[in-house]
Amino acid sequence: MRIGAHIGVGQGWPQAADYARDVGCECVQVFTRSPRMWRAAQLDEAAVAEFNDRMSSYDIGPAFAHASYHINLGSVDEELYERSIDGLALELSRARDAGAPFVVTHVGTDPTGDPDGAAERISAACARAIEASQASSDVTLLLENSSGSGRHFAGSMQQLGRLVALVRAHDVGLVGTCVDTCHAHAYGADVRSAEGWRRLLDELEDECGPGSVRLLHGNDGMFPAGSRRDRHAWIGEGEIGREGFAAMLSEERLQGVPIIVEMPGEIPEKDRVNIARLKEMRDGDPDR
Repeated sequence: MRIGAHIGVGQGWPQAADYARDVGCECVQVFTRSPRMWRAAQLDEAAVAEFNDRMSSYDIGPAFAHASYHINLGSVDEELYERSIDGLALELSRARDAGAPFVVTHVGTDPTGDPDGAAERISAACARAIEASQASSDVTLLLENSSGSGRHFAGSMQQLGRLVALVRAHDVGLVGTCVDTCHAHAYGADVRSAEGWRRLLDELEDECGPGSVRLLHGNDGMFPAGSRRDRHAWIGEGEIGREGFAAMLSEERLQGVPIIVEMPGEIPEKDRVNIARLKEMRDGDPDR
């Protein structure tokens, strides 16, 4: 299980690779553009190539690209819905050009309170974006579970797995899941015990079969289970605690799945410390 962090590329792509090495990353997640803007500057091909060369020399990978926060694939506002499809297609094509084989996206909302209708609408949007990106053979789309706040969809593993199954039915490209521990905890899933992790994965697999989890966001949570409040805490300092992450690391079905931490706090400490805490737990078993 490779462990890394979400890192910034604002100071330069090659410098981001050096930062990843310095804080102990074995894999990384990045934004290829500002997550809070629709506009996207053209990628600097030379800088991206140098980033990938350094990542390879440091044995860091894979790289995951995280999509913009603006994207809402469940919106009933047709202008926003279409813009979100275009935005996700752009994220997929930019990830391909940046050498990142995965794009993680939040799926958006269920504004009508119709889960079946939301799942159909969101899955159709994903399929259209994959097709429009022309990156389907190079990039896998990963759908992330939500904390369930407001009307955000895919808080439950049942909803997340259903989305994956529906996107696969369109047969347009590769799709999987990213499971965020803080989101799952905030929604009410038990990620503090081995039995809780078994139930979570059973629920997901009942909908889309085994092997859909391609990434874990390893984030502790500040608030109690079921709070629907997505506030990240450092590993072992929140409500999930060391026991929850130890259970995650011990779950057989998650072996080999990369882990990315997304922490508040000052850099580089927030990344160096949290990566080290997970590595310490992982490396108690050399087979992980």
